Amino acid sequence: NEGVVAMEKNVLLFQAEDGIRDYDVTGVQTCALPIYGSTVDVANRTATIDVDPGENITITFDNTKVSAVTIVKDAVPNDPQDFNFSGGFGTFALDDDANGTLANSVIFNDLLPGSFVVTEAMLAGWDVSDIQISGDTDGGSTIDIGNRQITIDVDAGENITVTFTNTKRGNITVIKDAILNDAQDFSFSGGLGTFMLDDDSDGTLSKDRKSVV
Repeated sequence: NEGVVAMEKNVLLFQAEDGIRDYDVTGVQTCALPIYGSTVDVANRTATIDVDPGENITITFDNTKVSAVTIVKDAVPNDPQDFNFSGGFGTFALDDDANGTLANSVIFNDLLPGSFVVTEAMLAGWDVSDIQISGDTDGGSTIDIGNRQITIDVDAGENITVTFTNTKRGNITVIKDAILNDAQDFSFSGGLGTFMLDDDSDGTLSKDRKSVV
C-alpha cells in the first residue's frame, strides 16, 4: 500500500512503521531527486526524510515474514540419555523420556531467511539412524547422517520441524561351555569377526566374548 503527502517547504519528516507480530522490517529505501539527504534505521523501523523544494520522494519499507524451526529428539527405545547439539542455534540438549528434566524438542522463533547448520554430538552406544525434515517449502535443506548434521534452508514464513532419530546399540555375548572343562581352544567366525574361546581356568583365553552391535 502507498500514500502521498504534499510538502511545500524544507522539512525533516520522521516516519516510523509500527512493529507487527511475525514480520520484521528488513529494508527501508528512499528515492529522492535531485538530492539524497534522508537516512534510514532498519533496526528501529524508521526513516528520517530530508525534503527539499521540488522533490518527489518515495520510501519503501520491506517486510519479511519470520520463520520458526523445531528440533525434535526421537530415541529408540525411549531413554534418559541426554543428546547434545551445536551449530547455528547455539548449544542445547534434548532427551526422549518421561521425566521432564529435559524436553524432547526445542523451538527457535523469529528467524529471518538464511542457512542454519545443526550438528548432534557423537555419543558412544548410540547411532543417528535418521534425520527427517518437514516444512521446507522449496526443499533447499541438506542432510548428512554420517556426520549427524543437517543444513536447514529457512525461507520467509516457513514452520520447519527437524527430527533426529537415534537407535541404541545392543550387546551380544558368546559363551563357551566345555563339558568337561578343558584347555581346548574353540574357533568362531561370522558377523562378529573371528575369535577364540576356551573353558578352563588358566586365563590364556576367555570363556566368553561380548560385542556391541
